[in-house]
Amino acid sequence: MTAQGRDEVLFGYEREGARDFFRRCLITDRFPFMYFEFPLKGDPCLDMLATYKHIDHGARFAPGCGYGYQSVFDWFSRQEHLERPAIGLELDLSQGQTEHAGIYFQQMSETQLVSPFLDAVGYGQRAASYLKMAERLPKGWKTDYVGLFPARPDAPLRLGGTLSGLSQRRCAQDPVFLGSRFDLVGFQAYDAQMLDWCARLMGLAKGVEFQFDLLPNGALGDAFGLLVSFSHVGPKKAASSFASGYAAAVMETFEKWGIADSRWRLIPDVTTARRVDYERDGGGTGHLAASLCLDYAKVKFVGGVATAAKFYLSAAVREMG
Repeated sequence: MTAQGRDEVLFGYEREGARDFFRRCLITDRFPFMYFEFPLKGDPCLDMLATYKHIDHGARFAPGCGYGYQSVFDWFSRQEHLERPAIGLELDLSQGQTEHAGIYFQQMSETQLVSPFLDAVGYGQRAASYLKMAERLPKGWKTDYVGLFPARPDAPLRLGGTLSGLSQRRCAQDPVFLGSRFDLVGFQAYDAQMLDWCARLMGLAKGVEFQFDLLPNGALGDAFGLLVSFSHVGPKKAASSFASGYAAAVMETFEKWGIADSRWRLIPDVTTARRVDYERDGGGTGHLAASLCLDYAKVKFVGGVATAAKFYLSAAVREMG
């Protein structure tokens, strides 16, 4: 990721902090699914998210690791009936956070698990506002995950989800219709330009996710996040996509709007897919498939104004047969 000066341009010098976060997130012998988030304008920096879809019952973080969330992972490990949900930790390295991580739970359709999850975190009183908001979402807007960031100002509760293809097309075709969707959920921090920009991105995107913030008093915050899917594209397709394809269309739009600069042209050089050999504890050589892929681009609107766009890379490692 950081070779050939890319740390200076894309991520800042966060390598040691990133390694420490990864070490402190390990709880099983499985490699977590990692996300790397960085801005496309302004000072280079990095935030990280590590997620697990399965935790062995009784698995423990090493002493000093886990950011105080051992009991939450114990709760997750007992949800043996789950198939798709995931749990993860997020660290705001860009804000100088090294000791206080956020926690994320992807409940998907299992919304009845939101309350016990927040109970396990110690914020069970916030579940009612999340579930109330989820019920207000328009048809085609589906809540998928809940995130809590205790160290951030006002400790916002993140509600994230996906738009159906039909809803995305309707909003792309008619910004006023998108505004009516915001009105249904009680989100008023938008103006005509924000609606127009969101509609144009939805018209470009292969798929989108949305994010709202819920404040401790249950009110909606003034931020709205729109994530544009890059479908886990790897190195073989990334170069052409950024040269003249889908990625170029999205990034050139960001640059035209002034929420990205030219650094996005380095992103395809970061992607990789390779085999990593290692020596097994019992002897012999094992083989891992390691990949670093495109994942999402994100525009966050605060009070209707777009902040610098961000990009997400995803990293995965699996055992090769």
